[in-house]
Amino acid sequence: MNHQEINIQSGTQQINPAATQAVQNNYILQQLHEKPSAAPRTVVILGAGADAAVGFPASHSLMPCIVDWLETDLGKAVDAELRKMLKRLTFRFDKFVNDAIDRLAKDLDKERDSICQNIRRELQENPHLDEEQRKLGRLIVRIFQQITDLKNGATIDEETENMVRELLGTEITDATIIDFSRVNYTDTFKQIIVEILQRSMRDAEHPVLRHVYHNLLDIEQLLAQYFYGFYAGKPSLIKTYLYISWILWAYLVHKEQEIAEAHAVQPSFIPVYDQLRGKDDLQLITFNYTTLAAQTSPSALYFHGNLTDYVDIENKNDLHVDDLHSLDLADFFRTRLPSEMSLEGERIAIPTPSFIPPLKLKPIISKRYITIWYHSAEAISHADKILVLGHSL
Repeated sequence: MNHQEINIQSGTQQINPAATQAVQNNYILQQLHEKPSAAPRTVVILGAGADAAVGFPASHSLMPCIVDWLETDLGKAVDAELRKMLKRLTFRFDKFVNDAIDRLAKDLDKERDSICQNIRRELQENPHLDEEQRKLGRLIVRIFQQITDLKNGATIDEETENMVRELLGTEITDATIIDFSRVNYTDTFKQIIVEILQRSMRDAEHPVLRHVYHNLLDIEQLLAQYFYGFYAGKPSLIKTYLYISWILWAYLVHKEQEIAEAHAVQPSFIPVYDQLRGKDDLQLITFNYTTLAAQTSPSALYFHGNLTDYVDIENKNDLHVDDLHSLDLADFFRTRLPSEMSLEGERIAIPTPSFIPPLKLKPIISKRYITIWYHSAEAISHADKILVLGHSL
């Protein structure tokens, strides 16, 4: 068979000079042949709680922390450089948060019961709450419960339905005697709800208030929402996804640099990771993005992506940041990323952090993830023990 030489520079799929050599070679076949040992071992699966113990924001407070960081000089600089690259971008984190507060204030039904349930559990199971926190929790439950009681009181019960059918010959077709879709909350009540939500944003670690917006400001769900732009071919959604993912990446890199610097000045015990360090019989699988797992074990598998790698989705190039802790974030967004991103013209390149959005069908943004998921499945299937740390199961 004659093999024609292909000039990749004249095609639409261009190899970025910064792409790792592994991608330009037959990486996936090479890695799949390097099967992990079948010997029984312990697999440790790390979730967000493992990083939270080190000082990273817990998942429920990540969005408020990003909003605050965007008000700093570095946050403003990163935001400005991204907006230069993503022309006509309309998304803003602070506006998204305010809109989310308005939505919840106007439509409490979707979240009211779960908020009350979570706050009740906090009141019952957390002995460390002070009296003010307990009073605030009881107030929120009391207000929301009054709405629930009102709606339950308007429900036509089975006995009433049978009597209407027997005595009047009329079939009941509506579950309630009041159409609550047409009932509006008063301005005073809306003001109370907005104040509760705004206080929850200002105090992201408040043990009671964190339950109010827990499901409302999930940044991973936000990523999933806009990732569909790649499937639909909608530039506005793609630009919004790029902005959200790169801001998340920048904030986490900044936070890791802060933690690393503080640890260098005053070394201290690192929960979880120091306990796992140097144990050759362990296989780490992490759902976090930070470099902590890789520092603990070079063989750590990053199931959902990491901070040191990013991907040109258009050309399937894997790109890499060498030294995250010494990286000049402002310069990265001012010089390096603009040279690698091209959303218009003959050459299209769409570099994005290697985060896997939490979709039901996981997108393969890089061939590396076939290898990672394969090795993860092999490690779990051969494990004699599986230890799950930091996940909210």
